[in-house]
Amino acid sequence: MKTPLNQPQPAELQALHQLFQAGQAPFTEVRAQTLAAAFPKSLPVLNLLGINQQGVGT
Repeated sequence: MKTPLNQPQPAELQALHQLFQAGQAPFTEVRAQTLAAAFPKSLPVLNLLGINQQGVGT
C-alpha cells in the first residue's frame, strides 16, 4: 500500500506510538516534533504530539 507523500510511513507512526506507549515522553516529543515539521498535516502525528505534551504538562 502506497502512503501519500504528505503522510509519514506506517513504520514511522508505529515507532512513534511505541515510544509513547513505553512512557518515553522526551523521546516521543522529539520524534513527534520532527515528524510534525516534515508532515504538518498528519493528524496521527499531531494527535500523538498533543497527547504527549498534555501528559508532560508542556
